[in-house]
Amino acid sequence: MKKLTACRWLYALFLLVVGFFLVGNLSHIQTDLHALLPEEQHWNAAQQAADKHQEQQLAQQIVALVGHSDAQQAFQLAQNISQQWQTSGLFSQIDSHTQPDLAVLRQQIQQVSLATLPEAVRQQLLQQPSHYFQQYAEQLIAPFSARIYFLLSKTRLALGGLR
Repeated sequence: MKKLTACRWLYALFLLVVGFFLVGNLSHIQTDLHALLPEEQHWNAAQQAADKHQEQQLAQQIVALVGHSDAQQAFQLAQNISQQWQTSGLFSQIDSHTQPDLAVLRQQIQQVSLATLPEAVRQQLLQQPSHYFQQYAEQLIAPFSARIYFLLSKTRLALGGLR
């Protein structure tokens, strides 16, 4: 009986030591998914700052995406939701019709010099902004339907194959 109790105490001590070791070494855990990309595709400081700024803006907003097979019906449903939210008094501001001012957008793009965007996206924003925003909205609706821009075998997870 004493031997069984001693084994239990040793096992509990072992678990305690392992637990303290794991908790003490949590600083090496990486929670940023961009760190999993291959090194040639890591974000530079400007891209990271832009991403952080966008996250801060989106953290203060709620976006409702309304869809229907009939576009007119979708607009009507969105308008109904907007009116319900306005009458509820829960929100300080409701923008039911967001139409970007293309001249202001072009000026803002030039100010930032498009340093953080790939060349294809830059050209699309300058030449076909409405098409870009449509694609961006579709990406927000279904984020996992986007094309993969890197080989999975080159990620740090090496999902493409075991080495």
